[in-house]
Amino acid sequence: MKRNKKTILIISSLILLVFQLTSCYATEPNIDPLSVEEERVEIPKEYVAEHSKSAGIINTNGQLSLDKKYNPVNNFLIYYGRLDMSKISDYSKYDFMIVSDTDFENVSKVRAQGCKIFQYIAFGSNFQDTDVAMNNIKREIDLLKSRGLADGIFLDECDIAYWERNAYSQPDKVKIFYDRLKEVTEYTKHIGFETVVNGSRAYAELGDYYLWEDYLTYWESNALKWSSIKTGREINENGVLNYGLMLSDWHLEGSCKFDGESIVDGANGAIDITIDMDKMVLPQDQKSRYDWGYFEWFGSGATDETCKVEAWIGEALPFNETTWEKLSDAYKGRPRYWNGIDQNSKYLKLRMTFNGASDLKIKDILLTFGYTYDYWDMSKNNEEEESNPHIWNYNNAKRDYLLEKVDEKGNAVKVLTHTFGDEGDENKNMYTYLTSKIWNYYAYDYVHPNMQIVYNTEKMDNPIGLLLKREGENKGYFTGAVATVDLYRHTYDLEREEPAYWYDKAIQIDGNFDDWTNVDVCYESPKQVEEIKNESWYIDPENYSDGQFNNIEIIDDDGYGVLKLIEKGVGTWISPVISADDDENKVIMKEINWDGGGEGSIDYYIQYKKYNGEWTDWIDISKSNDYKKINFVAFKVKIKLEGVPSYVETVTWEDDEGEPFYEDVEHDGISFWGSEHKWGTYANNTIKKISITDDRKNMYVAFESEEEIKFDKEDGNKYIMFIDVYGDYKKGYKQDQWEKSSGVNFKVENDKFFVWNDDRGRWIENEESTIIYKLSENKKKIEYCISKEALDGLDKANLKLYMQVENMKNGAVVFIPSITNEEKSDILYSQKNYEMKIPHGWYTSNEMVLNEETKTVTLKWKEKKPSNTNIKTWIRTRKQNENWTDWIEVKNEEKVNTENAIRYQYCFGLYTNDGKNTPVVDKIQVK
Repeated sequence: MKRNKKTILIISSLILLVFQLTSCYATEPNIDPLSVEEERVEIPKEYVAEHSKSAGIINTNGQLSLDKKYNPVNNFLIYYGRLDMSKISDYSKYDFMIVSDTDFENVSKVRAQGCKIFQYIAFGSNFQDTDVAMNNIKREIDLLKSRGLADGIFLDECDIAYWERNAYSQPDKVKIFYDRLKEVTEYTKHIGFETVVNGSRAYAELGDYYLWEDYLTYWESNALKWSSIKTGREINENGVLNYGLMLSDWHLEGSCKFDGESIVDGANGAIDITIDMDKMVLPQDQKSRYDWGYFEWFGSGATDETCKVEAWIGEALPFNETTWEKLSDAYKGRPRYWNGIDQNSKYLKLRMTFNGASDLKIKDILLTFGYTYDYWDMSKNNEEEESNPHIWNYNNAKRDYLLEKVDEKGNAVKVLTHTFGDEGDENKNMYTYLTSKIWNYYAYDYVHPNMQIVYNTEKMDNPIGLLLKREGENKGYFTGAVATVDLYRHTYDLEREEPAYWYDKAIQIDGNFDDWTNVDVCYESPKQVEEIKNESWYIDPENYSDGQFNNIEIIDDDGYGVLKLIEKGVGTWISPVISADDDENKVIMKEINWDGGGEGSIDYYIQYKKYNGEWTDWIDISKSNDYKKINFVAFKVKIKLEGVPSYVETVTWEDDEGEPFYEDVEHDGISFWGSEHKWGTYANNTIKKISITDDRKNMYVAFESEEEIKFDKEDGNKYIMFIDVYGDYKKGYKQDQWEKSSGVNFKVENDKFFVWNDDRGRWIENEESTIIYKLSENKKKIEYCISKEALDGLDKANLKLYMQVENMKNGAVVFIPSITNEEKSDILYSQKNYEMKIPHGWYTSNEMVLNEETKTVTLKWKEKKPSNTNIKTWIRTRKQNENWTDWIEVKNEEKVNTENAIRYQYCFGLYTNDGKNTPVVDKIQVK
């Protein structure tokens, strides 16, 4: 397919950009010196940067092989919370982070791991066209550098509207804003700092990086707004809700008071509110839980020093400081500051405490909830925004502008794409990732709007590698994949050739066991439930005499006790407590039979005492033999009789001679004469199945229980997984339940992770190593994800796992037996992804110059291709001052038609499919 010069230039520069950004320079492979020499004429300026590049390749004196440690993905992260609360343990995987935290200890920890820190500076809202204002910004940058708090700065709000709203079309003011921003970025470069610019596209080339915020998507949220006027429920065209409430709804303490328009006087006072959404919003907007966004107040007279903002979340009213969760103190007291909540709960409590804010004036308070994430219409024409790069824009005009900047400036514009979305929306995640890669942007980020929650930025795990060629607007050829995106439907199509283990996660931690296979099962109980013994209890004359009686008596009927009504109406009898207590086992009712009859009705009830000592309500089973299958330690029976009692009627008859004859006739009133209860006790080994698998990053463990899994509940169990990763009997924690020659080093106890400390001889909780887990809907299955990094990298192929279940009520402990040897209780596991090698790597040569124009070029090399490996090769050519041709795939010693070209480059792709072997290329020659 023919392309115009502009398109070809864009494609070639994009290919160059990817390789430059993701590679290290390599020594050129040995080339036959008679075949190639440097061109003596001057090379056009735009091609000077054409150097050799390698990606995922080890170059040893011209011999190319795969580098298993190489990962070509560029990672950056924007995080506005306190770094010590980010729950990130490994910052080394990020090239840099944009932060708003100047705590030296926090920042030092991140920088020590090789991750650069870019500190936040609001440029637009602080902009003034004065040397004093610019010197203040420079002084702030100097302090960040001298105090070791940054490697660069993030300039936010780079939009002239922050200075003057309608200055876009005023050339003199546009030039002032541009020149002042350039002054700051050049100063930053002068002192050895890098800069990220976030704002209008006209300023993209001023920084080392340009942030495309709201890349492809934007977010909105529902809101509660308190002011002096109540407006009720409003809904906009996008379906976003707003409720206008009264400031007077807030509870005021101390000096604070409401003057009819504002809350004033924070000399020594506080305001708070406990939010019950069922009372604030209409039924059609109510949910069982709410995803809270952020809290913000508008007004004046308070600062971070004179106002403290606190928040709690809870699941039950009233507010209880002990049972409700208090959120992080990463809040600010100054007005119009986003106080990120980022939590999901039924209820929320907010509190602002003032000390010294005498001039306080709160005009409005805003609380957002329920984020929505929509796509931009990239094809929409935004009129003036289309042609004026100083206006913030979100469509194809912005994309094309940035592509031209890359084309004109080489690698001057490194675009960071920053997408707002829901962590669980895999389609949006992949779609925005692929568009970012096809358009050849430097790095990709997918975040929550408040940027105080770290999403799993490794979800993509480099599924497509490097961009080899971009075709048209929305199609890209990658290492082992071809991707196409549809900007109108917001969809993508991805065809892969890479091995599945490279881009597929083994397990999704979602509580759904459909993605586990039988191969992953490491333990399965021979019987789902092991029956120990049966017991029974009968109603008979002996136990009828005990219990509680009300309008009921016992009579003897041929040696059998029978319950009968005394007076007409209702009578009840409640049995004594029947014990079925067995501390080490669970007891479940199996069968109930009962008998009764007569003129009236019988209702039959049973009540159970659970392991935690609580009694259930009476369960009515009078209409059938159904019963509540519940674990219990005791039970009681209640009989309710309603009708008439039994009685004897004397009937008079006349005999044949007319003489009276008296006969007693028995009438059966309502009565109850017997029942039988059968139950069984069962082994307390509640674990039915254990499955284990792994991928490059994580270990996955899942198990299934006989009963509901309840963490830290009195009537639940404590589930403990001991993990031995070293196989060293000299190290680790030991128990009698496993071999004395083995110790364990790590354990997962419900939702917590512990490391064994040999020096101190005890377990120490590692709060930084977050355990990801999810329960199934029925609460009887659970999936765990544990990072291999937390398990010290798992540098041995084999490991052991021991599983223990402890009853929280009685302390009984059961070890899950080994399926190979019940005496050892160990579960052996061999990693499926151990010391995996990168499945692909790339090498591109220098731009070579021939002695004279030639019609054909032939590439020749020697190669080794062990099993499950592959090699692919491409070449491209160009004439002296023209654009490159497309990359053409070639075979060894295959002639390529060059149309009288004088310059060329070649590219080798190396692949492996099993993670063990690597192909090798050597002795590359060009004819």
